[in-house]
Amino acid sequence: TNGYGIFRDKEKLELIRFYARHKGIIILTDPDGAGFRIRGYLKGAVPEGSITNVYVPDVFGKEKRKEKPSSEGKLGVEGLKKELLIEAFRKAGISFLDDGNEQPVKREPITRADLYEAGLTGMPDSSDRRRKLLKSLGLPERLSTTGMLEVLNTMMTPEEFREKMIKEGDVIAVGISGGKDSLTLLYALAELRRFYPEHFELKAISVNLGYEIDYTAIRELCDKLQVELTIVPTQIAEIVFDIRKESNPCSLCAKLRKGAFNDAAKSLGCNKIAYAHHKDDVIETLLMSLVFEGRIHTFSPVTYLDRTDLTLIRPLLYVNECDVRGFANKYTLPVFRNPCPADGATKREDAAEWIRNWDEAAPGVRDRLFRAVLSGVIPEWRLPGEAGTSAVDETVK
Repeated sequence: TNGYGIFRDKEKLELIRFYARHKGIIILTDPDGAGFRIRGYLKGAVPEGSITNVYVPDVFGKEKRKEKPSSEGKLGVEGLKKELLIEAFRKAGISFLDDGNEQPVKREPITRADLYEAGLTGMPDSSDRRRKLLKSLGLPERLSTTGMLEVLNTMMTPEEFREKMIKEGDVIAVGISGGKDSLTLLYALAELRRFYPEHFELKAISVNLGYEIDYTAIRELCDKLQVELTIVPTQIAEIVFDIRKESNPCSLCAKLRKGAFNDAAKSLGCNKIAYAHHKDDVIETLLMSLVFEGRIHTFSPVTYLDRTDLTLIRPLLYVNECDVRGFANKYTLPVFRNPCPADGATKREDAAEWIRNWDEAAPGVRDRLFRAVLSGVIPEWRLPGEAGTSAVDETVK
């Protein structure tokens, strides 16, 4: 509280109120009159029942850091021995992790890179975005970026933070290929609409490369989920395989498909598009970029496409492929085989096979590669001006 500073610091008081409402707070002050005045002030400022008071004993003397004793001659909290403080906490009914009652839960932190990817820093409208986010969370709107990052890490996981990539009034286009990934994403987002705090709309778009495909089961699923399905006919397969005769067809095909998909999304009034890339895709892309392009790169959770004024989101990036497969099987999603002749014979399939082999030889490779991405090894995951330093390192500092 910075002593009596809490009486003037409205931002800090709002932050304390927020913690009191959502988690409850512990108050520990010096045992003198000033400490009890601060306790009384906070008691009247936060909801009843949200405070656990910890009282330290009266110990008289002079703290080493001070030239003379306090006006009441008592030691403040900083002057007391650790054992006395621990005993005071225990008397208040507060346990410690080393009591054996709980085990600490290790999790990845929300980093400055996450804030950047979400447009909360580094963009012309970042300050407005931060204010809107803080307001939606019931936090002081003038909270600093550093303070916001600290609070977010006490409130939610990175996965929960990335759910905030969906905003009120969004119209999201989901690309439907007919595979397990895209159908899982469609189903998940459709169900998310039922309880997500922000209202959003969904549009399903399938870009047909020029093959004969029976969309009956896909249409039935979309009708069940109450999602409009749009099929975009193209001649991409003819262009790639017959006219251009591409030796590496995937690159050109992907560009043409994305162009057709984005055009359809814009025509339907969408402001966001959702791809179904999962955790394994992140790792495979990282490996392909390193081996075939000589650079360390993979895609990000949120990307703004300035040419089309669309925001690309990838909600499944923390989901393992095996979990996606299990979901598709459990809900009997109408998956159909990709008719593309290059399916199953791509560089991505090679990368996936390498990773499977490495994971058998050195278990945990998959998770370590993903950890490397989260640690800021990818330039696009760093804040401007932080070249060579990961966002995780900056957070620790």
